[in-house]
Amino acid sequence: MKSKLKTRKFMTSLLVLSTAAAVMGVGAMSPKNVFAESNTPAKSFFRNPHSKIKHVVYIIMDNVHQSDIQQMPDVMKFLHQGTLFTNDHTVLDSHTQDGMLSDMSGKYPSKTGVIDQGFFERTKSGLKYSSFAYWNSADADGYHHVTAAPNWTAFNQHGLNVGAVGAPDMELESTKEVTSKMMTASDQNKSDYLGVSVHHSNGTTTFGSPNLPYVYNAASWSQSNKTLGAFPGWSDKTNLSWSLQATYEMQTHGVPVTFTYLHDAHQVNGKQALPGTYKATLKNYDNALKQFFTKMNQAGLNRTNTLFVMTTDEGDHLMPKGELTTNLTAWLANNSLNQQSASSITVYGDSGALVYLKNKSELPKTLASLTAVPGWNYVADPTELQALHMSVSAAPDRNPSFVLFSKPNVYYGYKGPKTWSYNSNYLWNHGTVSPDILHIWAGMVGPGIKAEHTSNQWIDHTDIMPTIFSLLGYNLSKQSFDGVPAVSGLTPQNRPRFGYWGIQRAETVFKQLNAPVGTFGLDTLKLSTDASVNATNSTGKQLNQEIQNLTNVRNRAASKLQADILSAFQGRPVSYRQLAADTEAAQKILKTVAKDTQSQ
Repeated sequence: MKSKLKTRKFMTSLLVLSTAAAVMGVGAMSPKNVFAESNTPAKSFFRNPHSKIKHVVYIIMDNVHQSDIQQMPDVMKFLHQGTLFTNDHTVLDSHTQDGMLSDMSGKYPSKTGVIDQGFFERTKSGLKYSSFAYWNSADADGYHHVTAAPNWTAFNQHGLNVGAVGAPDMELESTKEVTSKMMTASDQNKSDYLGVSVHHSNGTTTFGSPNLPYVYNAASWSQSNKTLGAFPGWSDKTNLSWSLQATYEMQTHGVPVTFTYLHDAHQVNGKQALPGTYKATLKNYDNALKQFFTKMNQAGLNRTNTLFVMTTDEGDHLMPKGELTTNLTAWLANNSLNQQSASSITVYGDSGALVYLKNKSELPKTLASLTAVPGWNYVADPTELQALHMSVSAAPDRNPSFVLFSKPNVYYGYKGPKTWSYNSNYLWNHGTVSPDILHIWAGMVGPGIKAEHTSNQWIDHTDIMPTIFSLLGYNLSKQSFDGVPAVSGLTPQNRPRFGYWGIQRAETVFKQLNAPVGTFGLDTLKLSTDASVNATNSTGKQLNQEIQNLTNVRNRAASKLQADILSAFQGRPVSYRQLAADTEAAQKILKTVAKDTQSQ
């Protein structure tokens, strides 16, 4: 990842406060109401009578590839007790913050409001930068940092406490979010309040390992004669055992649902490394997870009563020489087809660079001039951002003018010279559109999950949470999920009672139609690229309108097909004839967009 680059060595002090108070306390202002939150038990929710799940352990790893876990024998042995999904996929942009939020919420960036690792927000005082922040904090634009309802809410409604260990935006991410009310008299160090949280079923939240005595005072697994102590931060140099032990302590002390972040595995001494040189890091990963699984089993928490979820945020493109970088702002402001003031252009540097233009009227000319800008493959204009689920409706001020997806070995900066150079500090690239970046994996072990199974079903980030909810028997229709339960990984008694193959086909077509990196998304991205370089002529306008029309049709068909699938999982199946008809209607849209793409 390009980052949580900051090494944040944190201890966190106890604070128990209401969720509403937390929002007021950590934000500069009261956020605009973009969702309603309540911890009152919902009578419409129901439980799966077949479920034996008493605990949920969710572990999300940073930049850990399938080839990496295959070098972790104990991790592979554990995952083979359940289902390994080898055909999982990211969102766009493929980065840690937006990807992990989509994975942990079941919603695309268009709903979470977090469209990249970082982004800008248009405010009355100009563009303001936003990156990692607590879920309910008020961003500069006045909205919650994450515009979707918190992912812990439904668990709380069922009386379950939810813990987070380094999990993006589920805990305080910056000392700017810490107020004096959050600090005890004996601990005035703001950094001690970051990195760890427990969201209680009564609507209160605790921040900090020092005020979770069962975490802070636990005898350390990795350092004899020492207690676990404070959260060591998100740095790639930190000891994985800390986060895994903190997860264990929560799970064995009344926090049955946990979300845990584990740092990048492609590291040697905190620096990115080439394949074959970070075997020791992979071994450390394997040993730490083996110890965690062993300790959990000794505590009686295993696949008979605990649902384990393991996955990653994105893949990577290897660049042996380092990433090839240049100043995109300079290229956009001064090229053979366009001249404008660099001060009117703001770039969030990335391989999927977000570009914000001060003057909307400059967009067609800027897009058309991209043929004079080197190093890119695709362009997503405002219309295509809707097709890719990257356009935020709840906080539209965050939407860029366009996104420029670079070649896999290119990273666009926002300052410096127009010349090209290699940055050997970064050997792995992600964020842009490339199969090795978009294609990832996920593993699930526990009650309701098929054992010793490898699935090639096409899924993406947003399907993990619906799968968990389905296994728990929670209401799927009221969560505004963008994904569906991954039927291929479920035991027969946890699948819809009719038409397994019909459901699996429906899910496959649904994902190709609705996922950002499914067939529809990637095909319309090609159309968007053609439309963008022709933005000043009639061809570009016609293509742009075509993308809008296709997206509108897609949205209706995808919504209908998803409703069919979710209804089937909730015991209210539509007729097989309707499911087949809705699947075929979605398939026809895919054929139409494929034909349109081929004709360009």
